Amino acid sequence: MKLLNLANALFEGIVGLILLFTPTILLLNPDPLAISLARTFAIAALSVALLSALMLRSKSHGEVQIGLMVLLAFHIGQTVIQLLGYLDGFTPLPIVFIHVLFALSYGYVYRSHRLPKSSV
Repeated sequence: MKLLNLANALFEGIVGLILLFTPTILLLNPDPLAISLARTFAIAALSVALLSALMLRSKSHGEVQIGLMVLLAFHIGQTVIQLLGYLDGFTPLPIVFIHVLFALSYGYVYRSHRLPKSSV
């Protein structure tokens, strides 16, 4: 799980910084609206990177579970959005695969770290 969180923190952190400071590098059509939306997404990516980094230090099972759920939801959402972008012809397929890989990985880790149901 630590390696997954580290990889996610680095990936989302780098993407977030690029989108914040030089969004035209990653945009196919860098009009003002696209740049503004890219910078908005940059803050989301940087927030996800921060959550991943904080989870590296968390010892509480409850905190870890919440973090895993949030990161799983983020990557599922990104997979859907990026897949739609790919089908519309403006998102490269490798971006879809990256988020699929993170979503599957966080799903597996979340499932394996659930608390057992009580027998009460």
